[in-house]
Amino acid sequence: MTVFYLLGLIALALALALAAGAASGIKIGAEALGKELAAMMGAFYGPTAVLPAAVVGLAWSGAALNVRIREGNELAGVLAEVKRQLPNPRELVS
Repeated sequence: MTVFYLLGLIALALALALAAGAASGIKIGAEALGKELAAMMGAFYGPTAVLPAAVVGLAWSGAALNVRIREGNELAGVLAEVKRQLPNPRELVS
């Protein structure tokens, strides 16, 4: 996976979170706040739950750790160290 692929997945998660948050805001608070304000508040608060979950999900699945980075790059060493420290999900299940 490349960095652009991961950023694209996060951007997709953001777009879907905005749309879903706006729809939920309209459904829940349209009568009390009005449709426009409810949609704006839903679109604001929707990504606060989705984006951290998307980033953690990508990192946990190993997708973020398998990004192709040039050898000798300082970030490659950091990512390798993080990968060594993360528990193997298969070991946690058994």
